[in-house]
Amino acid sequence: MKLEAKGELTGVTALLKQCESLGKASNLIVSMEDKGIIIHVIDASHVALFIGSIKKEYFEEYTAEAGTTVVDWKKLYKVLTLIGKDIEFILKIEGNNLYLRTEKTSYRMGLYTNKEITLPRLPNLEFTSSFIVQRTEFLTACKLLETIEDDNIKFFITTKGVEIKGNNNENEVIYSIPSNNLKEFSLKKKKIKAVFSVDFLKSFLKNTSVEELKVEMGTDIPIKFTTLINPNTGSTYLVAPRIEDDKEEKEEEDNADN
Repeated sequence: MKLEAKGELTGVTALLKQCESLGKASNLIVSMEDKGIIIHVIDASHVALFIGSIKKEYFEEYTAEAGTTVVDWKKLYKVLTLIGKDIEFILKIEGNNLYLRTEKTSYRMGLYTNKEITLPRLPNLEFTSSFIVQRTEFLTACKLLETIEDDNIKFFITTKGVEIKGNNNENEVIYSIPSNNLKEFSLKKKKIKAVFSVDFLKSFLKNTSVEELKVEMGTDIPIKFTTLINPNTGSTYLVAPRIEDDKEEKEEEDNADN
């Protein structure tokens, strides 16, 4: 297992910042391939999965021998932010060590090399709706839900667009995004209802610098966000749904129809 790459820090740092969406999770599984680097992080409760990719074209120079290792991404991210942006670096992974070198800094980090590393499996999902939305639209909805202390964010998708709801005994928030405000809007069913943890969504939306997100979802399956930081660096973020009981679900759908 070996890697040597030369490039610029900005895209790598932006990708690692998105990992903060996973809360306390600190282990980053790094897979080195001929085509580039793939990273996986899963949160401790197995609610959210982050997959990032950096194509070899991102780097000025790139050579790799296939292999997988584990990095403490929080430590690595902190090091990168201290070094600064728009700085050229040389990255080497060899044996149990990661080496990072810039004009002013040389840093060595121990790795958790293990032949038994198991990559998280990306589920085979059949999404029934997809669209591209401005990140600020979803982030605004999440912040509105915070004001009424609702842990759930509820999506109702129809041909009219996306309606985001939250409520408790005394308060209710409804945030609507018309379909003509969404790019590439697609809906394969008459309507879709989905419920997720507002914290996992809000955290991802706050930690990504990308302004447009591709969103894919369906009823009772994970929501999938796809971002493109630059032409050669991107990510996928999935959050598992919260399944409501039939009675509560029917009441919500009846209200959405009214």
